[in-house]
Amino acid sequence: MIQLYLSSSLIIGFIIIADAVLLYKNKGVFGKNKLLTLTTNIEFIWAIVTIIALFKLDFSQWLILVPSLYIIHNIIGWIYGFYLTSKSPEILEGKAPIITPMWYVYFCLSYSIIFTVICMVALIV
Repeated sequence: MIQLYLSSSLIIGFIIIADAVLLYKNKGVFGKNKLLTLTTNIEFIWAIVTIIALFKLDFSQWLILVPSLYIIHNIIGWIYGFYLTSKSPEILEGKAPIITPMWYVYFCLSYSIIFTVICMVALIV
C-alpha cells in the first residue's frame, strides 16, 4: 500500500510542477484558469489522502518525509493564501483575482521539484 501511495505522490508531484508552471505563466494571477483550478483541487484532495495515509500506513525510516513534506507545504500554502485574501476585500467578493507574488511562485516550483525527486528516490530505494 505504501508503494501505491508513493507512486501516486510522484504523480501528484508532477501535477504540482504543472500547477507552479501555470502560475508562473500567468505571472502569479490565479484568476479563472480552469486547469489551474483543477490542479489546485487535486492537490487539496491529495492533502486529505495524505493525512489519512499518515495514520493508516506504517512509513518506515525516512519515507515519512514524503507525506510530512506534502502536509507542511499545504499548511504553509493555506496560511499564506488566507493572508493574501484577507488583505483585499475585492478578492473575497470575487471582484479581483488572487495575485501570488513571484517569489512564492518560485518557492512552489522549487518545492514541487524537490518533492517529486524525493518521491522518485523513495520508490527506487
